[in-house]
Amino acid sequence: MITKNYEIKSEKTFKIFLENDNEYIISIVNIFSSEAGFNHTESTIISTAVSELTTNIIRYAKSGEVSVKIIYNSETDETGIEITAGDNGPKKKDLL
Repeated sequence: MITKNYEIKSEKTFKIFLENDNEYIISIVNIFSSEAGFNHTESTIISTAVSELTTNIIRYAKSGEVSVKIIYNSETDETGIEITAGDNGPKKKDLL
């Protein structure tokens, strides 16, 4: 179950416009996931997912934003990572 009972330890938000923005974001995501306690394999999976998000934003929407947070839940003593993404492209109904 996902709850909002957590503390944000680190946070970074990126504007996305160019393909090389993807490389920078991936490097930061790797750092954040490592700091959150994920192993190399888990960090690679997280980075791959973020790379797909940013690539699709650049390719289809031309611009957008990705936010990465290290979060800590004191009730469960767990640290995690939260990633949100949004774009400024046309909405589905706008395309019809």
